Amino acid sequence: MDGEWQAHRQHRGELEWLRCGCDGPDQATAVAAAYRREPFAVLFTLERLGREAAVAALEAGDRGGPPRRLLAAAGGLPAASLILLHTGMGMGFARRLLATAGPPGSPGVLVRTLDRFVSLCRDNSVAGYEAAALEALGLVVRIRHPDMVAAVDRELRGIGQELPGLFWHGAGRALYFLPGQLPPGAGSLPRQSRICRGEAPPDCWVDAASGLFYAAAMVNLRHPELLFDLCRSIADQAQEGEVFAHAATAAVLVRYTTTPDDPALAALLAYRPETPVGAGSWERRLQASCELALRDLYPLLAQRRRFGLLARHRDLAELLGRLREDQG
Repeated sequence: MDGEWQAHRQHRGELEWLRCGCDGPDQATAVAAAYRREPFAVLFTLERLGREAAVAALEAGDRGGPPRRLLAAAGGLPAASLILLHTGMGMGFARRLLATAGPPGSPGVLVRTLDRFVSLCRDNSVAGYEAAALEALGLVVRIRHPDMVAAVDRELRGIGQELPGLFWHGAGRALYFLPGQLPPGAGSLPRQSRICRGEAPPDCWVDAASGLFYAAAMVNLRHPELLFDLCRSIADQAQEGEVFAHAATAAVLVRYTTTPDDPALAALLAYRPETPVGAGSWERRLQASCELALRDLYPLLAQRRRFGLLARHRDLAELLGRLREDQG
């Protein structure tokens, strides 16, 4: 019991900066405490810290003014933590704002809510990470307000050109975690992919599928044999297979950025399937893509702090070429 109480007190200490206006040196202390956990737990701890920081900031804002530079002014936070902190921050903003947005038939209220969400994400993000916060809207809407999906998509198209793709990437990511879709075995991934095609508009189904595959890869990255089964389950779907390779590689990049010493990353790159069926595609498509991205794409993303580019579907070879051209 003493150990449990001590852990509870430590957890309260980690989150104390959330109740102090999210300002001051304890921000870095909370993140440092998260990094003392095992690598997989770090991901969700950082996301939770960002989410609770956003909620606390909005509650404080109700008594003063809207939060600004919540993460942008967070001195001392390691760059490795920023992707997941921004994702969590976007979740926190979306959950609290949408709870008061009204039904889908209230477009005026919804537009104002979405405008405020977008402004909050942009005003409180580190430059280059805004998309990671914005993408979380789709996750929250698809899980907590599924009746609002179509209305949110429609209104976002009038706010910003990039927003629908980010929204549907988050909505696809949510699909992997919906209770009705569990357990997420290899046989369920093609079914979930078909749901993405059915739900998302034609111009965004690739983003939705990318979000789904990103979530599948992120969760199963510690188990290469399961990830191989997932990859093989959609191998006969040419478009989905390509999207899966890019999305899984994006998940590897995010994991490498956040927890570079995670042994699961090396294990994934070293994995060789026991069955020859699909092994060639696995090694040629996914592992080669990961190796190229870690060697060539990651340094450019890190140098320019552009990890928000991974918050929706990207052909990573094209992205690498574009970043090289910009650098030149």
